[in-house]
Amino acid sequence: MAYDDLLGTILLGTWVCSMLYAEVLRDTWFYFKNFPKDSLFLKALVAATVLCDSVSLAADYADVYLNMVSHWGDQTFIVKQYWPVTLYLCTTGITAALVQGFLAIRYYTLTRNWIFVLVTFALIACALATSEATATTFALHPDYSDRYRGRIPVIMWMTTTAVADIVISVALILQLYSMKTSFSNTESAIKRLIRQTIQTGTASSAIAICVLVSFLVNNSSNIETMFAFILGRVYVLTLLSNVNMRKSTNKDDITMNTEDESRKHARVNPTVTVEGIQVHRTIVRMEDDEYAEAKPTTVSYNTTSNPMNARNDSQSNNDSESITKGEFGLDVV
Repeated sequence: MAYDDLLGTILLGTWVCSMLYAEVLRDTWFYFKNFPKDSLFLKALVAATVLCDSVSLAADYADVYLNMVSHWGDQTFIVKQYWPVTLYLCTTGITAALVQGFLAIRYYTLTRNWIFVLVTFALIACALATSEATATTFALHPDYSDRYRGRIPVIMWMTTTAVADIVISVALILQLYSMKTSFSNTESAIKRLIRQTIQTGTASSAIAICVLVSFLVNNSSNIETMFAFILGRVYVLTLLSNVNMRKSTNKDDITMNTEDESRKHARVNPTVTVEGIQVHRTIVRMEDDEYAEAKPTTVSYNTTSNPMNARNDSQSNNDSESITKGEFGLDVV
């Protein structure tokens, strides 16, 4: 019997999961420390996702422990799947649904495109249902020789999961790409957001495809189990990356309104964070007397409409723009 294939793969999977989970814990601590004013809903979502993934990781460890310690050398035990397999499949499906739902809601706050959101949530619901169906099938038929019975739910689960990830990522990228600006710092920030969306979206979809391909090639192996172990951690890191990148933007000082500029010109209106994208242009009119107080006028418009062309005004000498991040969306200010 090939222990490398049956046991070595899941052992390697837990090693990778342990490293990823360390990053999950670090990012979770970072989030709750730096964003205490976030809504209760978002905090609950992050906590529930991390908790669900922690249960999934415990099931991964239990699967390895039972096979390699408690029942080491038992040839009849290692060719069957027990409760840890069912548990990690259920929790992985729930984790994926929570993260994908968050990303879909974030896109809705940017565009108010409810048709896209309905289609996306249909894919998410299908992926969640088929993940639970996969867990149920393997619980009812634990023998490796009966794994073929889970072929249809596994195909549907991994396919709908990958499609949902790709669709959400492409939609967010197109929305960000459509945001045009004449400010180099703002444009650089948008490009970084696009790169991050590509990285987080392709990671989860690529692993889902690896699970599907390895299962179809040899469903009596545990190679697909190794990838399935990793999948849950990747989804959690995707969520944490999205909620934490607000801090990274502030750290990188993407805003056009620096402290020196604020002292040089008039004080502009403070940034208002909303759950969506909104562009605020602040036009500061200066009096003839250089010591006169500036009188700012703020005009807001949604990115879904055509950008406002600034009027040529001899009295206007400051046009500022900056980026902040809202809880669910990105705010361009």
